[in-house]
Amino acid sequence: MTGALLLLALFWAGPPGGEPAADPRCARVEHIPFPAGDRPDETERRALVGCDAEDLYYGITAPAQPVKARLCAYAQLDSGDDLVFGGKAILMMVYATGAGGKRNPDLALRLACELDGAPAELDGRVAHLEKLRRQRQGRSRFDLCDDITSGFMMGHCAGHDQRVAKAKRDRLWSARIAGWSGTDRDAWKRLRAAADAFFQARAGGEVDLSGTARAMLQIEEEERLEKGLAQLLDRLDAGKLPPADYQAADKALNAAYRDVMKAAPDSMGTVTTDDVKKAERAWISYRDEWVRFAQARYPAVRPEAIRTWLTRQRTDQLTGNDQPDR
Repeated sequence: MTGALLLLALFWAGPPGGEPAADPRCARVEHIPFPAGDRPDETERRALVGCDAEDLYYGITAPAQPVKARLCAYAQLDSGDDLVFGGKAILMMVYATGAGGKRNPDLALRLACELDGAPAELDGRVAHLEKLRRQRQGRSRFDLCDDITSGFMMGHCAGHDQRVAKAKRDRLWSARIAGWSGTDRDAWKRLRAAADAFFQARAGGEVDLSGTARAMLQIEEEERLEKGLAQLLDRLDAGKLPPADYQAADKALNAAYRDVMKAAPDSMGTVTTDDVKKAERAWISYRDEWVRFAQARYPAVRPEAIRTWLTRQRTDQLTGNDQPDR
């Protein structure tokens, strides 16, 4: 270990046998008060019961309302709500950026110091805020996920990104199916339910979830599956499905499935053969609902073309060919 790294390790570890050494940057701001006028009054507090500061701050399901987000964050803070994207984190961003309240860099720093997290995250976040504090004019950009280093926070930030993406996707789907017939919409509802069941079985059972980044990996797989569903629908709308060769596709899938079933357990991480069997059953239901939906919505498309496309996707999932380079 180099001298600089050793000093940093001692800084975080503190003296032998004692508590971790306090960060002097945090000690400087630990008594910075909350502005009294920034808290919700009693009428506002009653109206904020069950509010979602994350949604309000980021504008996930509706346009952002930063002032209401700040009031909601105080209500969450006072109620003891310890959501990762809850009271303290939202207020930290409000006071760091000035979005939703008057910019207060020292209070943002105090809140950052009070958040739980890995030491490297705390150090990076504090350093980031100290840099912003020197920018005395204009609104600054700062986000809870800017300085993450741990698998724990990677998972939460990926979950936040997924929530944002899902809200956007739901709006697009609603607009897309608005003009469909009742028969098409009913078939879509059944397909959507089968998709949800398969996606959960695939992401929860067929992804190796060992390691601290497991939540992020699971969320990434769910998003990849969602994109695959949309891609097939886009192709059907454009009439661009390739010629069907279902027998060859099915033969390749069966071979891939047998290989997985024969794999040594220690080569599969957290994945078990029971997990794969469960996902396979869910995939078969997903495939069949896709065929039924396509027959309703795209009657000119041969069922074998749908089965071929989905079977090739499934083979890629079992062989790992659908995984992005890391």
